[in-house]
Amino acid sequence: MTLGGTMSLPFILASLFCPENESQVRAQLLSITMFMCGLATILQCPLGVRLPIIQGGSHTFVAPIVAMLTLEQFRCPTEVDGFHGNASVHIPWERRMREVWIFSSFITLKLISPLIFPFLATGVPAR
Repeated sequence: MTLGGTMSLPFILASLFCPENESQVRAQLLSITMFMCGLATILQCPLGVRLPIIQGGSHTFVAPIVAMLTLEQFRCPTEVDGFHGNASVHIPWERRMREVWIFSSFITLKLISPLIFPFLATGVPAR
């Protein structure tokens, strides 16, 4: 179940990034996903819960990413015929991936900041 869920993430997300060569992007996302899950599994055994468990991908972020990338400003550019001299400008998929990463980092910071900042300001928990 973990392997199937982890491997489905690149298949879901690859087409949303509007790549020129979708199979190559999907392969890169698969290799990044499997590497990071392996690294998390290796770190989890001696440092985390110390049980031989497998860390897999999570689908909790898929719905916000799909919602974000279907907004008008993030839609894939459409091809325009060459007769009028208007050619579509292609945005690299890495740039779109970076925008998703920045957006998700901002949301995570907004959710975690009420828990962290009371400790940072005084050094002790707020009462």
